[in-house]
Amino acid sequence: MPKIRLLYDLQAVDRELDSRRERLTDIAVRLAGGSGLDDLRAEADDLKENLRRATNQQRDLEDAVARQTERVDENETKLYSGAIKNSRELEDLQAEVAQLKTQRSGIEDLLLEALEREDELQASFNAVDGKLKRGDAAWQAEEAALNQEQTRLSAEVNEFSAQRTAMSGHMDAGMLALYEQVRKAHEGIAVAQVQRDRCEACRIGLPNRQLQELRTATTPVRCNNCGRILLIE
Repeated sequence: MPKIRLLYDLQAVDRELDSRRERLTDIAVRLAGGSGLDDLRAEADDLKENLRRATNQQRDLEDAVARQTERVDENETKLYSGAIKNSRELEDLQAEVAQLKTQRSGIEDLLLEALEREDELQASFNAVDGKLKRGDAAWQAEEAALNQEQTRLSAEVNEFSAQRTAMSGHMDAGMLALYEQVRKAHEGIAVAQVQRDRCEACRIGLPNRQLQELRTATTPVRCNNCGRILLIE
């Protein structure tokens, strides 16, 4: 059955083509999907912005503490200079110094909280940024490998396609049409060899009458069970 053997050989080429085209589709989808780090990148951007605000707040509070300390120092200098003789004025100045120190203490508490918040944000940003950098590096390596594989597979598809064109050009048009029809209906497997009197595709035993027909047939014989074209050698 040389004609059926040609179909079987064509099927082998088609299966090679199918596997490579399927993999090329998977690669295209993966490349289109990108690194998948968008959420992590957005988280890093949010943390970076919050860290910037926290740093600015910390600097504002440090400036406020410095201004308050300056006012305290100025008033204490007046208080202890001996220039003020009036007891009422001295009492008022002492009260003002005490109030300024109380206010400064409150600002210092806020500064301490701001410093702790900044440290927390910095640690969180460093952790996320580290994940992002590792993820970017991994994606770059994967992307390069996928592009390389894509190039290789595309070349192989071209080679197998040329081989298929050459093979099918020598085949009977009617038999080739039947092959395409059966192949489409059976997930790419149109031709099945007969092994130990069974169809290798569906594993169902063939009746003696059909086995005899196969040995003498000049046209395609199909499995009674699965409908595939049978090849016996």
